[in-house]
Amino acid sequence: MPDHVVAKGETLGGIAARYGTTWQELAAANDMRNANLIRIGQRLRVPDRSGRASPASGPAANGAGATRRAAPPPPPPRPAPGREDSTNLFLGKLMEFGNAQAKADFEAGKRVVVALRTPTNYRDNPNGQYDDKIAVLRKLSDGTVQMRTFDGSTEPAGAYAHGQRRAARGSHTDMNKDGKMDLGRLVLGNYRYRKRVGNFMNAVAFRATRTQVAERDTNQDGNFDANDSNRIDRSGAQQSILIHRGGSERFTGSAACQTIKPSQYQSFLAAISITSQPEFSYVLARR
Repeated sequence: MPDHVVAKGETLGGIAARYGTTWQELAAANDMRNANLIRIGQRLRVPDRSGRASPASGPAANGAGATRRAAPPPPPPRPAPGREDSTNLFLGKLMEFGNAQAKADFEAGKRVVVALRTPTNYRDNPNGQYDDKIAVLRKLSDGTVQMRTFDGSTEPAGAYAHGQRRAARGSHTDMNKDGKMDLGRLVLGNYRYRKRVGNFMNAVAFRATRTQVAERDTNQDGNFDANDSNRIDRSGAQQSILIHRGGSERFTGSAACQTIKPSQYQSFLAAISITSQPEFSYVLARR
C-alpha cells in the first residue's frame, strides 16, 4: 500500500479509519511518540491489517519468492467536494475517542452523534454561545460516510451562574461546600441518549440512559479546569443533561445541556431519524 500524505484537517484516527487500521497501529508504524502531532504534507507509512508497516516497493518486495498478502480493502469514496476536511475530522474523533458501542453502531450503519467542544468562559457569555459543532454520522452500505453538522453548545450560559437565575435540578451543586452553587458541564466521553417522554423547549428532546458525569466550576471563575478542586461530579447531574433545542438564536437557554440552534433543530431531528432509531451513541470530544 502506498504511503499517505497528510492533508489539511486530517487526524490520525481519520486516516487510520480510511485504511482499515487503528490510530495506535498507524502511530507505531511511524514511530510517533505523540499521536496528536501530525502536520500537513507529512508522509505516513500505512500498516497492513496485521499491524506491520507496508514494505517499500521494488524488486525485493515484488520479485519471485515474495510472500503475497491479501490487499486491504480500498478506502471508501471521498466525501463530496468541500466536505473532506470536516468529515475526516469528525470521523477521526469518533475512531479515536468513541467507545466500542459507538464504533459498532457506526459500522452497523446506525447514526452516531459526535460533538466537538470549543471551551469558553461562561462568565464572558451570559447568553451562552453556539460555538461547538455537533454532527450526525452514518456509514452507508457502499462504505461512504453521510454527515450533517449543526451549530451547538455543550457548555452553560453565564446567566445561570451563582447569583443569577436558577436552572433545573442537577445544573447546580455545591461540590466544595463553600456556600456557592457550582455550574457544571458534561465531561468529555461517551454517552447513550434516547427520546425523552414529553417535549422540552417546545420540541422533542433526548435524555441520557444512565447517570451522567459532570465537572463543576468550584472556584466560580467561568472555566472548568484543574484549578477547580473536587470538580468531578459523578452523580449530582443524574440524567438531567439533555440534548435539546436552544432557547433562541442568541440564547442557548441551557445551564449544562447540549443545545442546537433553533433554526437548525428540525434538520437535526431529521438527520437523527428518531422513528427508525430512538436511541443513539453520543461522543463528546474537544475540538
